[in-house]
Amino acid sequence: MRTIRKTLSALLTGILLMQQVAWAESRLPYSDASSLQKLESDEQRLWSASTDFEKAIRKGGQIYASPELETYLQGIMDKLYPEFAGLIKVHVVNSPVLNAFAIPNGHIYMHTGLLARFDNEAQLATVLAHEGAHFVYRHGYFNQQSIKGSSAFATITAVIGIPIVGLIGNILATSSIYGYSRELEAEADNMGFKRLVQAGYDPHEAHKVFEHLAREVKLSEAQEGFFYSTHPKLKDRVDNFTKLAAQESNTGVMNEAEYAAKVNQLRIEVLEQEFSFGRYKHVIALLSDENVLKRYPPTVHYYLGEAHRKRNEKDDIDIALREFDRAIELDSDFAPVYRSRGLLLMSQSKREQAASEFKRYLELVPEASDKSYVNSYLETLAKQ
Repeated sequence: MRTIRKTLSALLTGILLMQQVAWAESRLPYSDASSLQKLESDEQRLWSASTDFEKAIRKGGQIYASPELETYLQGIMDKLYPEFAGLIKVHVVNSPVLNAFAIPNGHIYMHTGLLARFDNEAQLATVLAHEGAHFVYRHGYFNQQSIKGSSAFATITAVIGIPIVGLIGNILATSSIYGYSRELEAEADNMGFKRLVQAGYDPHEAHKVFEHLAREVKLSEAQEGFFYSTHPKLKDRVDNFTKLAAQESNTGVMNEAEYAAKVNQLRIEVLEQEFSFGRYKHVIALLSDENVLKRYPPTVHYYLGEAHRKRNEKDDIDIALREFDRAIELDSDFAPVYRSRGLLLMSQSKREQAASEFKRYLELVPEASDKSYVNSYLETLAKQ
């Protein structure tokens, strides 16, 4: 009996070793462009479904239309992964939600909300390198994770703007939109960091990306659950990249000015999107950092004040007035701030002051789209 047990144990050990070897071989990353021509049949089907996903997201009108920005991002990706130049394609999703994700065929989707948060190109390259690593290591194909619960699907539908059914659902289930296991994410961190250094970027900027995001997610109490909006996963990235950077004594380029030139207008557009989605906490969490305020034009104080006015919690009105005053001090011809001040003062029954603000607003924009509303406010104030 003991001999049989030993034999069975040896056989079982052998089988497990064979399985591990087979798994290790099948888990080999793509080596270069030529390796993409040797896909297994089920992987080919996943790539085909990825193409359908790309068509659906474009048809849904969620791609941010800026060839210049897309070319800029593509150039960085090609620098990070030169052996896959032009094959790991970067697209921009017009959404304020903090996220980026890779799908199995190597297409990377960056949300405008995430692009608006980076300080410089080195931080952008950190995320591109991380997402590119998911593709090179074929994480989407092998992980086969599932998105659980109808609420998760509903969230994606709201953010990406396409129905989550059939193959599209399968692609999102194998994408990095919610992140992978800690092991696979650490693998992507390690490869991404190496690529960052090889491309000449400052490795000490890498962890800052995730520190900024973690701070904002905590302050805004974000509930999206996406990879770049989840505090525990962001903390893991901070820890991993801090350890990796500690091993690098050299610095590299950050390209802060070049990056700002590419995204300054986008940053304002994202703020306006945050308002259209009622995400006032996100605006306040983002702009409460003095270092972040420096990225924006003086009118940013209007957006911060407006977020406080609309949230309307304890101390928000006082903060809103202070920020509106600051905005006017820096740019006295920025019309929207006068309308918002007028609304705030009207809510406080300060009729004369409110009327003065509304009149100044109409002086600056005589043909404002909301002219009839503002005139109705003035008529109401005159009757009181």
